[in-house]
Amino acid sequence: MKLTPEMLTGKSREHLINLPTPHSPNHFLQAEAMKAFQGLQQSAAKNGFNLQPASSFRDFERQQLIWNGKFNGERKVHDDAGNPLDLASLDDWQKAQAILRWSALPGGSRHHWGTDLDIIDISKGYPKDPLNEKHFNEGGQMHEFKKWLDKNAEHFGFY
Repeated sequence: MKLTPEMLTGKSREHLINLPTPHSPNHFLQAEAMKAFQGLQQSAAKNGFNLQPASSFRDFERQQLIWNGKFNGERKVHDDAGNPLDLASLDDWQKAQAILRWSALPGGSRHHWGTDLDIIDISKGYPKDPLNEKHFNEGGQMHEFKKWLDKNAEHFGFY
């Protein structure tokens, strides 16, 4: 499939198919990415993990809502260690740099492509803020999963 500028910037969904999940019916990926994800998911299950998507395709408008919410202080922005930042103490450029640590600009997110997704292990429950770095660090509920993923994701085409 030839990707168009509309597909790459989150303004089209024609390149996507629905990824059936028990927790949310609203996950979409390109067919090749879905096949790879399902292989990774099956391998994770054999190793005691319940790998689920926390986020997959995002259209331009959704990415813009996330970005604007963070820039306007309506959503948390975290530092490298997963600690919330006080955006009121930052100028606009510093805010943008802090947001870019974890979130792409609308139109520039690889989530638009339908090849990228954020995944978690829910075998120990679904955390309130599942993508917070602290869950993946030493002592966090997904630390063992992260170590497994670091060793195995590339075998399925994920990095």
